[in-house]
Amino acid sequence: MVASPMEKRAPPSTRGNKRQPYAPCEDAPCGTLVPVPRRPAARRRAAAMRRCVAAVLVAGLAALPAACSSPMDDIKLNPHPTQRYELIATVDAPGAFDSVEGFLSYDVTNVECVPKNPVEGARNVPTTSRSFVLTRVDERTWKGSFYRDLLEDEDYFGLGVCHWDIGTVSPGFVVHGQTFGPGLMLPMVLSDQPFRRYFSKADYFNRSNNDMNAGVALERPSHDEEVRKHPDRFFHIEVQARKVVP
Repeated sequence: MVASPMEKRAPPSTRGNKRQPYAPCEDAPCGTLVPVPRRPAARRRAAAMRRCVAAVLVAGLAALPAACSSPMDDIKLNPHPTQRYELIATVDAPGAFDSVEGFLSYDVTNVECVPKNPVEGARNVPTTSRSFVLTRVDERTWKGSFYRDLLEDEDYFGLGVCHWDIGTVSPGFVVHGQTFGPGLMLPMVLSDQPFRRYFSKADYFNRSNNDMNAGVALERPSHDEEVRKHPDRFFHIEVQARKVVP
């Protein structure tokens, strides 16, 4: 019996093709979210771990960094965040800034939900970052808000629910490619106390980087010897986080 052309035709393979979560502009309005079938996160990560083991067995430890990395590309946002905080930053800088923005990092706090590296035995604990708007309210003060529970807790690896929390919060005052701004660790965020750090005016006026990304400026505490000896050479940025009560 001869099979019909339809019976001979195999379904098109999608192996190796990355599914696009957004529709092309010619098929739907730009940015329209298209529901596409995806394997559960735990299954995807289990498959990634198997690939890691296979790569290491074949290529040795040289394959470890590339094969065993665990990028968090499927972190979900909490649909109903409630823990809102306000960040207040006060600056006495010697001039204006090119841009001002707030930054957050989030870490998984219960490491047991993350699988161990099959070779080294360590856990690559996920972390991610977000930005938020800081609005100028007067000549020296900026304010912005963020959510402590922005990310959704979920079983990402099949080892139990991973819980997210804030790692650091920081304002970013950028001039000539260099960022000025002290970072608040979670205990500082929860303390409801102002936190002050000092920065060099020479760094502020340094244009040698030709406005390229020069990284983060060195911050100094108030008891720093240089700050105490030469206070006129420094300016401060003071930040405080406060929980917003509904």
